[in-house]
Amino acid sequence: MTPQFPPLITGHALKSGQSPVRKAAAGAAKNKYGAGDLLWVNDPDTLDYAIVLEPEVAREASLQMVFTQMVALGDAIGAIAPPEVPITYRWPDTVLANGATIGHVSAVLADEDTPEGFPAYLVIATHLAIRPKIVRHDPGLTRDSTTLWDEGCGELDALMVLDSTARHFLNWVHTWEEDGFKPVLALLDGRMTPGHTIMLGDEEAVYLGLDEAGNALVKAAGSTRLITAQAVLKTSIRNHLS
Repeated sequence: MTPQFPPLITGHALKSGQSPVRKAAAGAAKNKYGAGDLLWVNDPDTLDYAIVLEPEVAREASLQMVFTQMVALGDAIGAIAPPEVPITYRWPDTVLANGATIGHVSAVLADEDTPEGFPAYLVIATHLAIRPKIVRHDPGLTRDSTTLWDEGCGELDALMVLDSTARHFLNWVHTWEEDGFKPVLALLDGRMTPGHTIMLGDEEAVYLGLDEAGNALVKAAGSTRLITAQAVLKTSIRNHLS
């Protein structure tokens, strides 16, 4: 099966073991890849892909694409999975199914800016567990993490989810361009796990809510403060080399 991407997306299949986020960032830095290029690995057990964007907003605002992708991923799974599989989030980048981690969304921002002051490129990467590498007789044994297969979505494969997610992401990017971040924020906020723990270095913080830019209001060490997504998301390619 070959993914059927929307017209604005150009797919590039990678060999097993290659890193889409690293390949995408390196290619974007050399002008090999540009807006809409999507790199993916054909792995039936894991959805692993990265899409290149060319932001026309400042760095902090461009990271709203992480949240846009999280919302798109939730909608995409909801459109093809059984209704009893709720998709929720932990700030800033974690996707959950039935309360257990199923994947993450990450970002790589170019070190350099365009003459207009925008990041030269932005890579949004998605990693989602479709099936366990080893089939477990009791899926409930691993409470902190799960897969779509474990949650009763055995008929879904990585390419089906990739197809759905690519379409939903483009739709949400269009909404973001036309109506701003507010519609994305409304769904993001509604799907956030209340009171979850966020690690700020060695410090534990409790999630309280979001501001209008998607930054998190947290309680840590007895005080309430605002943590920006830009401060927490590891957007350097150096964070994706391990």
